[in-house]
Amino acid sequence: MPEAPNDHTSTTDYTLTEKNKNTLQFIEDVTSNPDEKSVPVVTYEDLHDDITRIANGDKSPILSSHPISEFLTSSGTSGGERKLMPTINDELGRRSQLYSLLMPVMNQFVPGLDKGKGMYFLFIKSEAKTPGGLVARPVLTSYYKSSHFKERPYDPYTNYTSPNETILCPDSYQSMYSQMLCGLYLNKEVLRVGAVFASGFIRAIRFLEKHWSLLCHDIRTGSINSIITDSLVRESVMKILKPDPNLADFIEGIDSPNLQIRFNPKYKASVVGGLNVRTLISLLLTVRIVGVSAYISCQLFCATIRREIALSSPGMGKKIKLHLEREMQFNQWRSKNFKGMHPTLISTKEEEDNEEEVT
Repeated sequence: MPEAPNDHTSTTDYTLTEKNKNTLQFIEDVTSNPDEKSVPVVTYEDLHDDITRIANGDKSPILSSHPISEFLTSSGTSGGERKLMPTINDELGRRSQLYSLLMPVMNQFVPGLDKGKGMYFLFIKSEAKTPGGLVARPVLTSYYKSSHFKERPYDPYTNYTSPNETILCPDSYQSMYSQMLCGLYLNKEVLRVGAVFASGFIRAIRFLEKHWSLLCHDIRTGSINSIITDSLVRESVMKILKPDPNLADFIEGIDSPNLQIRFNPKYKASVVGGLNVRTLISLLLTVRIVGVSAYISCQLFCATIRREIALSSPGMGKKIKLHLEREMQFNQWRSKNFKGMHPTLISTKEEEDNEEEVT
């Protein structure tokens, strides 16, 4: 998950080392001296009736003394249906601060994540409205559309190759194409690549394998394909893109579909958010990084793994097979026991993680 700065420090007095030090000290303080007050643990089932009332338009202070500003939606993977999580405006600031704690920790173990640019593939998802008129959308869509992301001050950890307009484009194909085009063109500045979920990163690689010829044409001519019709996306990309025949020749010279991603020799890591055994192995087998010793870093779990270590671990094949079998059994049990437990309060036009959305 991308990290958002929680202050508005200007570039001139910005000191990354000092900020990282303060961030790590903050983590130490809050984890060393936890609040001893008991907080009751409840399930979604316990709150479902109250959430339904709010979704249907009840504005009384049912769960919070602050007005509910929107609903955050789950992916639906834990019970077959999306859950609605009410939130307030102030919570977005706390969420942004939480995101900002990730990279200073990661940077201790994978030095240099603050250098160069990050070729991150970030996307928004479709929104819906509840019967009461409140917006319901995924947590990252809420964050990307907020001022915390769109008006963020300079931060080397959020120095992306993708302009905001390409990330906020509602058309997933146009968003992927334009982000890929900008990342390839700025390749000499890219020292890390990634996506919020490993599956999204894999789709980006497959998208490149399928559309590299169109991307090369745009890089060669300094233009953008007419299939990209979003005016804000076109304008933002053309501020970056200039004709580069040499780069186009280089990309065309790489074997496809057995594509090898060749990065700057100073390349540091592939950074992803959500990562499980299935997507980790798929990622390891899909991405072949040439000439560098790179880490695959998982921000959400603050974990790293070297590609060659992962693939050579004893018994890895049996562990993968066992995991996939157990995962399949669990999915079958979940679908049988939880599907349709509650009526759906919202509906959207697309699935949360549609594998075909950007092909």
